[in-house]
Amino acid sequence: MAQVPVRNLDDQTALRRKAELRGRSLEQEVRIALIAAARFGPEERVALSRRVRAMTPKMKQTDSADIYPAGSRHALTPVIDAGVACKRFISETLSDHAGLLLVDPSARIAPDLIVPEVCNIARTKLRRGEIVAEQATAAPGPSLI
Repeated sequence: MAQVPVRNLDDQTALRRKAELRGRSLEQEVRIALIAAARFGPEERVALSRRVRAMTPKMKQTDSADIYPAGSRHALTPVIDAGVACKRFISETLSDHAGLLLVDPSARIAPDLIVPEVCNIARTKLRRGEIVAEQATAAPGPSLI
């Protein structure tokens, strides 16, 4: 995995303040910002799909525009399940990766029953002794997703 040192960063940067407000390290906040900035835009996704399509010229192709109408949210919208949502307030394996999926609220959807599912996972982990009560009551509510 590549490392990019950032020198001469002012202690009062907006990223540092955001990290403190969100209870994250500056490193994690920078990682999230870089990943969000590196997302492909609509034109880049089209160009990439054309490059991939050119690699398989003899195969029958299905244009995604035929499947998803223009402006459809569903073409690349991740669905956040309760296991991923729990990682927002319970630190465990892959919590950092799950946090990256939870950065932009407008770019995700979740099942209607996600809040009770998250509460059930927290209750089960508390009963097993995997977490403490403060973690179990950290934030399972509508703002969770």
